[in-house]
Amino acid sequence: MKLKQQLKQKREQSRWFRILTNKYTLATLAFVVISLFFADNGLLFLIQKKADLRQQREAIQWYDAEINRLDRRLEELTQEKDSIERYAREQYLFHEKDEVIYVVVDEE
Repeated sequence: MKLKQQLKQKREQSRWFRILTNKYTLATLAFVVISLFFADNGLLFLIQKKADLRQQREAIQWYDAEINRLDRRLEELTQEKDSIERYAREQYLFHEKDEVIYVVVDEE
């Protein structure tokens, strides 16, 4: 009885061993590994491109928000004449002839 079980186990082990060491199985596994990891359009390449795409989409969202902010600012500046003067004084330190400007810089 034990001999039959041992023979059966050896046959089962040898069947799996034969399947795994079959030249076609090995060639297929090698092809899959090469195509996933070492090919120009392999898995690592696709992961990198997906990360690049995510970064590009985030950049697009940031630029859209920046465009919207600048459009609102442009609208504020074009609607009031005083706002243009105030903007020029704040951003570009414009002043009239007899004025003295003091710039206070926060050093934090």
